[in-house]
Amino acid sequence: MNSPGNAEKKDIKGFTWVESLDEDDVDFNALKTIECDCPDFIIPFTHKKIDGRMEFTYNLNGLAKMRHFSGMKSKDEYLDMWNGIINPIIECEDWFMEPSSFLFDIDKIYIEQRGNKTSYKYIYIPNMNSSFSNDDLKAFLAEIENMYSTDSSELSHSVLRAITAREFNITEYKKIINNFRYGKNTGADTAVPVSAARIQEEIEYNNNAGAAEAVRKEKEKDEITVKIKNKKEDADEIVIKTKQKGEKNKNKGKGLFGGVFAKKNDHDKEFADGAFAESSDDGNSYDPAPVNHFQSVPEEFEDDGMTEIFEEKEIRAQAVLKLVGKKDFPESISLDFSGKDAFSIGRFDGKSGIKQSDFEFEGKIKSISRRQAVIEKAYDSYAIICIGSAKIYVNGKSLSRGETMRITTGDKISFGTIGADYIFST
Repeated sequence: MNSPGNAEKKDIKGFTWVESLDEDDVDFNALKTIECDCPDFIIPFTHKKIDGRMEFTYNLNGLAKMRHFSGMKSKDEYLDMWNGIINPIIECEDWFMEPSSFLFDIDKIYIEQRGNKTSYKYIYIPNMNSSFSNDDLKAFLAEIENMYSTDSSELSHSVLRAITAREFNITEYKKIINNFRYGKNTGADTAVPVSAARIQEEIEYNNNAGAAEAVRKEKEKDEITVKIKNKKEDADEIVIKTKQKGEKNKNKGKGLFGGVFAKKNDHDKEFADGAFAESSDDGNSYDPAPVNHFQSVPEEFEDDGMTEIFEEKEIRAQAVLKLVGKKDFPESISLDFSGKDAFSIGRFDGKSGIKQSDFEFEGKIKSISRRQAVIEKAYDSYAIICIGSAKIYVNGKSLSRGETMRITTGDKISFGTIGADYIFST
């Protein structure tokens, strides 16, 4: 997870993400351009000055985390996903934006569903002192590749080989994606499929090569050379000065990346986990750092044989769905958020026999998707996200795949129209 320069999380409440920067670090060129013409690949934000700092507030209402939709994709869905992820990194310079100012955190990539259109959205923090290395970008893309799979083994192999390449180039990666999209000869059509062992061997080789490269860079701190593909010319070689602590970025708008993929400085900070951390809806739980839900009774008295000693008790707020529909369904669904901030609901998959959701209806209930919904918790706020092909309803209003709605005590949640109706309460 990258931390754009000196950006600091100030507060996270409900469905809002807040960041703050020293006013001197704010990239006002990018900020003014975004204000006039906000690109659809970033989450709109408001900003205000407070005691010499600039505070940015991002509204996450109506957005769903990309992580909830991990798993197997068709070839077209897989290509759409990658275009949604890499296009902003390449195109952002049109808004005087820097790739290093994107929050490259897999838990902070959101999707917005409007009809049949799915948009991928980043949190962008306009920081002129941000830094982000090419290796960091590769690690981010590799994490996404690990979350998603496709029914095209040829495409999957090409993506993995590109991400693990010794000299990763995002414009070349974009070219690979486009070649698969438009049916051009990728050079891989006649290639022998790569075995898992061969891929692992290449990854290990790259790791060793990366260690040697780190030693070389330590000796050459003054500059690094990055080769990029230009739209008009075959190749440009750009020498980028490595930024030192406090140095302003002087390459704004020059070249594809303007020197932002410089060496990460020691003073860079990591963000805390986002407004919501959640379990992966592919059945493999994603557990953030656990929150202390325990409250101890002060030991004010020694045991004199007469004084009662109270044992430490676990105190947890429990949310629940209570059945108000047909009696064929479970009477209640306890929403256990222990150690995580999301709870998934779906239908048991009898074919695979693998549990894919935290709670699963019986496999015979075909009108409920195997991965139907996720309920997220942030402080005392809750939201439900439809992640399945079947619809869910909140107080009679339908939610299709990718749509989100906040819920409070007393709301009626229906999984389809088969009588699986529940009242939400905390």
